[in-house]
Amino acid sequence: MSVTLCSRLVLSDQIIVEILARLPVKSLIRFRCVSKTWRAFISDPYFVRKHLSHSDTKNSFNLNLLLSTYLATSIHYRALLKIEEDGTVASSELQYPIQVPNAFTSRILEKRLVGSYNGLICLSFYGDTADTFMLWNPCTGESKLLPKPTAFDTSYVVFYGFGYDSAADDCKIVRGNCRSRKGDGPQETIIEVFALKTGCWRTLETVANVVLSDQGSFVNGALHWLQHQWFNEQRCLVALSIVCFDLAEEKFREVAVPYPSGFVEQHYFSVGIAVIRNCLTVYFEPANGSDYKMWVMKEYGIKESWAEVMSIPFEVLPGDYVLGLEPLCLFENDEVLMSLDREVLTLYNQKEKTFGNIFKCREDHFWRETATYVESLVSPFTMFV
Repeated sequence: MSVTLCSRLVLSDQIIVEILARLPVKSLIRFRCVSKTWRAFISDPYFVRKHLSHSDTKNSFNLNLLLSTYLATSIHYRALLKIEEDGTVASSELQYPIQVPNAFTSRILEKRLVGSYNGLICLSFYGDTADTFMLWNPCTGESKLLPKPTAFDTSYVVFYGFGYDSAADDCKIVRGNCRSRKGDGPQETIIEVFALKTGCWRTLETVANVVLSDQGSFVNGALHWLQHQWFNEQRCLVALSIVCFDLAEEKFREVAVPYPSGFVEQHYFSVGIAVIRNCLTVYFEPANGSDYKMWVMKEYGIKESWAEVMSIPFEVLPGDYVLGLEPLCLFENDEVLMSLDREVLTLYNQKEKTFGNIFKCREDHFWRETATYVESLVSPFTMFV
């Protein structure tokens, strides 16, 4: 139907499609019940793509934030324009799609947000026998269980990521582990890649001395991680590098990284990586009175394009701050949404140099990862149909 849908629409139907393509997903799900014609319109891949094309992802307030709390917590960035009287932001709890016969694992020990693309969230449920991967659309509730990885035991998985390969027009999942060879030899990294179009996992050639961890940050067709080097005595950062995995070439390479002036002398205790406004971002968490720094690579791959976009004086950092202040979004009004200790969401006002907490996890809960996603009708079953 999708091939000829556009040519067969009469003028009145075209107007209806144009109107429907600009409506929220929740409304469209309800409108499927209006008539068989509307259900056909809304379910057709042509309309799904058209609806997605109307999503202005350059405007941060059109995006949603997902937190990997006990129940997934979703916050629409537009809600930040209407802070409640008690100073908090409206949020909703979503049930993870794990109500399936669990043939892969007898227990769920940990949930991970691997990444997102076009409204689909890639999830990993870490169990006592294997990793279970799923694609999930939190707006429609659809989910798809993916084949079981086979390359190595789940207990060795330490890094992972999800992104889009434009050369193959395909989405890929990357999972890997770093472990020492026998004896005192260098570490080796085993990589496994899953392509949605083929529905298969492939094990790549072992790579030496690439020590990575946690969720990769996807931008410009590649997943990015930080590698750290530390002083032995003070445990302060002495050097770092950005390592990226190109999803098209399926190879690792390094990306130039910025160093604030006095990097070693000021004893930065932590450095993190993120994607802000679709740009690779690095942030430096200070010690000994240094300022908090955030740098953005404005032109990907150009070392000279790194620019400092935010500096927070040490004295205005939150009173309970130790480490763990992560930037999530830089809004058009220059306010910055930040995660504090993975328990609190706080807004930093750069002009007034003030913090305001807007969300706090339930007691004894926290999130491991976050994912930014756009509302869409994209189905995990027909994503590349």
